Amino acid sequence: MSEKRDYFNLHVRGLGYLDRVREVKPKRGGKPFLAVDVTAIHGPADATQRTRFQCVVRGREAERVVRAAARHLEAGRKVLAGFKLGDLYAE
Repeated sequence: MSEKRDYFNLHVRGLGYLDRVREVKPKRGGKPFLAVDVTAIHGPADATQRTRFQCVVRGREAERVVRAAARHLEAGRKVLAGFKLGDLYAE
């Protein structure tokens, strides 16, 4: 019989602006990865607050969407997107 283990996930869903799309190449080897900053908007509409997240992009669909957004950012446009973040940690 297998032992039951409890596990708790932390996910954040929201709306925010994308910024600083970049390909990260680790200095000590490792596989390069796509990263993006998300500035989440929260609070009342007449007094919004913003919280910035530095994110690693995971999944083919997410990479496709972020790369498409990068073209708009390079053209000087703002990109507003819905997002879901997981495996959060504070630095």
